[in-house]
Amino acid sequence: MYDKLYGMMNWPLIEGIEYTDIDNPSDLLGQHIIEDGLLVQAFIPDAAKVSIKYDGKKSEMYKMDEEGFYATIIDSDKTIQYKYEIEKDGTQVYSYSHSKDISSLYYFYDDSQENLLLISTGFDSLINIYDEGNSEETEQLRTIRGGHTILGKPNEITCLAFSKTLNLFATGSSENLIVIWDFEMSKVKEVIYFNHKVWGVKMDVICLKYLNNYPLLFSSYTEGIC
Repeated sequence: MYDKLYGMMNWPLIEGIEYTDIDNPSDLLGQHIIEDGLLVQAFIPDAAKVSIKYDGKKSEMYKMDEEGFYATIIDSDKTIQYKYEIEKDGTQVYSYSHSKDISSLYYFYDDSQENLLLISTGFDSLINIYDEGNSEETEQLRTIRGGHTILGKPNEITCLAFSKTLNLFATGSSENLIVIWDFEMSKVKEVIYFNHKVWGVKMDVICLKYLNNYPLLFSSYTEGIC
C-alpha cells in the first residue's frame, strides 16, 4: 500500500504545505474520493503514529515523508466522519474530532496551572476544546461552530491565536475573516473583516498572533499583506 500511495502523492503541493507556500491546503489535505476509494491525507509534524477512527473501525495512516505527511486509503465511496488518533513519544495518544484536516493546535494550562487544555481548529470550520490532563485518554469538552459561516457556507478556519491574559482567542479563515471569541463562554466577541484583494481575489488569513500582556492582535494574509 505504501508504494501505491507514494506514487499517488502530489509532491509539489505537499512541499508547498510543509513549507507554508500554498494558498489552499484543503485542496490536498483531508478526504477526497478517488477511483480506489477514499484518500485521506494529513500533515501532522512530530507525530510518531497517526490513525483515523470511523464507524467503529480504525485505519493506520502511512508516513509518507520525514516532515510528517500521512496518507491512507479507506474502502468507501463517500466522505465520512472520522477522528485522528495521534501518538507522540510512544506513550500519549490524542484524538481530534474533525471531519476535515486540522489547521491549528494550541496547548495551555488553565488558571490553576493543573489542567492542560487544547484548542484545535479545522478546515471543517469547527473549533474543539479538549482536556489533556489524563495521559491515557483525551476528553473533548466542547465544540464551537458558526463564527466563520458566511451566507450559510462554512469557511475553512486556517489559523488560531490565544491570549491567556485577555481570556480570548482569535481564529482566521478564508474570505479575509477574523473572529474574536470569549474562551470561557465560547461566544463571538467581535468579527473583523478586511477587504484585502489582489487582482480582485480575496485572500486567506494565514497567521494570527497576540502580543503578550497587551490587547493587540497581529494578522497576516496570503500575498504577504499584514
